[in-house]
Amino acid sequence: MRLEETYEEHMNKLKRTALPALILCFLAFSQQVVAIESDTYSLYFDVNGLSKHLDTDYDYNEKNDGFGLTAENNNNGNVKKLIAGTFINSFNDRTIYLATGRAKRFGNEYYADLGAIAGLMTGYDSTLFPMAAATLSLGKKGVGRINFTYNPTFGDHPSVITMNIGIQFK
Repeated sequence: MRLEETYEEHMNKLKRTALPALILCFLAFSQQVVAIESDTYSLYFDVNGLSKHLDTDYDYNEKNDGFGLTAENNNNGNVKKLIAGTFINSFNDRTIYLATGRAKRFGNEYYADLGAIAGLMTGYDSTLFPMAAATLSLGKKGVGRINFTYNPTFGDHPSVITMNIGIQFK
């Protein structure tokens, strides 16, 4: 057994294992938004953007171009989310992510959602990398929102604050 693998071998292994794992996670997480009535859910096109790594001197990539989709069910201010997408991560590698979350909505036309998400991502040290984050979204119903996350330190990865924009299309 070889201890080292080439970048190409690693990427091929990642593609073979990550996609089936993400599909299984999507099926499991989709239970969060299954029983949605047409007037209680929204869809967002997410434009991934910026990050700020805290407590580190390492020169991380902090411009994280990418895109994603968010489906959410708002039931009287209790928001359930299913999130999937891709971006260029802090090491300039492609990341694919899938997460589910919950939030409490404050307000109606203009609102703030305060909550948390958890899920899986690819493109870091291991084939699948767990992710958990506190979330804050500031938005206008029918238009879109700005999303912020705070990911705590995990292993040798420093804590990070991220920002993206969600454009509502349903």
